[in-house]
Amino acid sequence: MSVEFLVFLVVLTICVLLVFFWFCPIILLIQAWKTGIEITPLDLFAMRLRSVAPDKIVFPAIRLVSSGFELSEYERKSLIHNLEAHFLAGGRNDLVVDMLIEARKSGRSLSFDQARSADLQSLVK
Repeated sequence: MSVEFLVFLVVLTICVLLVFFWFCPIILLIQAWKTGIEITPLDLFAMRLRSVAPDKIVFPAIRLVSSGFELSEYERKSLIHNLEAHFLAGGRNDLVVDMLIEARKSGRSLSFDQARSADLQSLVK
């Protein structure tokens, strides 16, 4: 093999890795897995394709789970998808997570769907 071809392969490999890590931030994925959030690299890739910044979805999910918020098995599995849908509807995930954490601290009952609808209603007014 020629030197030019090897240089080409190295540059191509670096470019492919940079694109992969931009589409699938590994550090974010590891942080989510450590807190027990079910997310795959394909989920992060799909978020990028839909022009959604993965950190706007994953960090609020990490905060919610880390705060000790009780989630059923179904809610835990669909948390990322629900937060992404809320974000795409124009909602603010940080505010929803803050509402859920504050409601839990004050002893009130507030479901995830109630917090999302309250956030979206506040945007309409």
